[in-house]
Amino acid sequence: MSKIKYDKNLEVYYKDDNDYNWLKNQQNNYFKENKRLNKKSVFKWKKELIQFLHKPYNNFTNLSKNKVPNNDEKLCQSLNISRFKEHDWDKLEDWKIQILYQTDEYLMKNNLIRSKRISVQFLGSLGSFNPIPYSDFDCLIILPLINSLGIKEIYEIKKLYKFLNFQAHIFDPLQHHDIFIITEDELFSDIPSLYPLKLLNNTWGYGRDHFYCLKNTNNKITSINFVNNNQYLRRLDYNQEPQNTLYQLKYTLSSIYLMPAYFYNAKNEILSKRSSINIIINRIPNIKKKFNWLSEFRNRWPSLAYPYLKKNVMMYGFNVLSQNNMIYFYRKIDYFLNNKRIKHPFLNHSLEIVREARLISDFLLESIIKKDGKRKPKY
Repeated sequence: MSKIKYDKNLEVYYKDDNDYNWLKNQQNNYFKENKRLNKKSVFKWKKELIQFLHKPYNNFTNLSKNKVPNNDEKLCQSLNISRFKEHDWDKLEDWKIQILYQTDEYLMKNNLIRSKRISVQFLGSLGSFNPIPYSDFDCLIILPLINSLGIKEIYEIKKLYKFLNFQAHIFDPLQHHDIFIITEDELFSDIPSLYPLKLLNNTWGYGRDHFYCLKNTNNKITSINFVNNNQYLRRLDYNQEPQNTLYQLKYTLSSIYLMPAYFYNAKNEILSKRSSINIIINRIPNIKKKFNWLSEFRNRWPSLAYPYLKKNVMMYGFNVLSQNNMIYFYRKIDYFLNNKRIKHPFLNHSLEIVREARLISDFLLESIIKKDGKRKPKY
């Protein structure tokens, strides 16, 4: 097993020259592609939209005009429609089920949903009707073309975005991401979606039961997510960075479980997180043993009490501060309140978790970049 090295100038964690060159090549390709895409007007429009959605008091100004190219090669992709109240959530705590029901009630009354102007899709374990106490509130808003939305509807989108983010961070006090947004403007501008559109066939949600994109959008995938995931695990292991809070540990575990999906993306294949893990552990015995060990932390994740403090802080703060500042502020409060408490036993295994995950990632990386198909990568 080669020792990890670090190039401080280029900020790359690597094992050997072949490994180093492949990583830098992927990063450079991504940088060039991203620089090209940033010239598209939709990037400026999306940035302004996100800023508008995040800040509590800023007034709407006309967003930059985004010129969407006329293209007859568009595809209508169907979405599944369902409701929280139509399913059994027996693996969740009662207070989390109540949050899902509150979300259901809000969405069913929302004008944007009732008029089917937009789509709200639930992903991950919520999207597969199989959440556990560890699960995030994974949610995606899909917007139509900006030109089809009026000012009143854009303000309604802001209210909806704020509500869903509030519900997400109350549902999971350790939630490490906000509500995702994609738009038809991006999909018509030949920009890769942040979420593989093909996977939406297996999710469900509220509102509009379809969206439009270019026919080749589904094929736009990249290896940069796998590269970043690998570099994150190598950094933690190289620096021996312990996870001091359950929030940090959950972020790391979530990154680990996404690793197989990113691995297949790098091989130009689109698979869900669950499917990619199942395929890998069934093909490679050593990885199966490691993932079984890692899964014990996820399966035995501690149940959390209803976050009364967080709800009150968030409810007030979302009306005063920007969303990002509010969430950062709460995490500081939470860290201060929990700093003197006895650490959860899982945290004692954090360095071991990182090491095992890094070994899996390195093995998968070597299997991608090796040139001799007959030579098995060293584990």
